[in-house]
Amino acid sequence: MPVSKALRQLLAVRESGEDNARAVLQSAIAALHEHEAILAHNVLRAHEGRKLVVAGIVASDLCDRTVGVTEQMIAAQRASKLQARVEDERARVETLRQEYLAARTNRHQAQTLIDETIARDEQEERRKSQKNLDDWHRDSSRRSGA
Repeated sequence: MPVSKALRQLLAVRESGEDNARAVLQSAIAALHEHEAILAHNVLRAHEGRKLVVAGIVASDLCDRTVGVTEQMIAAQRASKLQARVEDERARVETLRQEYLAARTNRHQAQTLIDETIARDEQEERRKSQKNLDDWHRDSSRRSGA
């Protein structure tokens, strides 16, 4: 039995679903990496703020100390907001990863059905061919022996 049109269409739909799930996952991963980079930048800003505070203390410069403390506070506020966002995005990426793996498994199942059908058809064709050869040989033997 040849591979049905419906089975080929199912494979096409599954491939499309896998491609879509992969694209969504890659997009979410890119957004996660971007927010992680921003979070790391805020850590650097907080460190720079601490440096300004120390420099202000050493130089007895009230302005540097004030700017340093302000920089630390702003960086800490942004970091706390970003940390929550990054954690949400990590959870979303994990969910999307599971969805992608499910879509990939679905596509593999459809591909396996098609491959098995093709293999079964090829085996049946070989069997028929062998049977025809056997019949021809048997008939040929009867004719020559008769």
